[in-house]
Amino acid sequence: MKTLKIALIAAIVTCAMAIPARADNVPDEPGIWGYRVISIEKVLHIPGLSAAVREQVNLNDVLLCPSKIFVANVKYKSIVYKISGTKEQWLEFFWRKGVRQASAIKERGIE
Repeated sequence: MKTLKIALIAAIVTCAMAIPARADNVPDEPGIWGYRVISIEKVLHIPGLSAAVREQVNLNDVLLCPSKIFVANVKYKSIVYKISGTKEQWLEFFWRKGVRQASAIKERGIE
């Protein structure tokens, strides 16, 4: 019985030490379907992705979207991100970053 307890403790310690070691070496790969799904709020936490979003997403597309949720496909570092958010979140993102397209916003009546 003592041997079994020692073997179980050794197995638990081994697993506990292997998991953090693996987490540091995880490559930045897309998910199962070939893309990553994130919210517009998480964009600011990935360095460089917000600049890629501003280059590839047009504010007029956000404003012309008939639904309240807008999803954009952005390619950054050979990974396609599906970024979703409400129109208000997208407008907040563009205003926060200084992309002020006042004419497009005034035409749609959104402020």
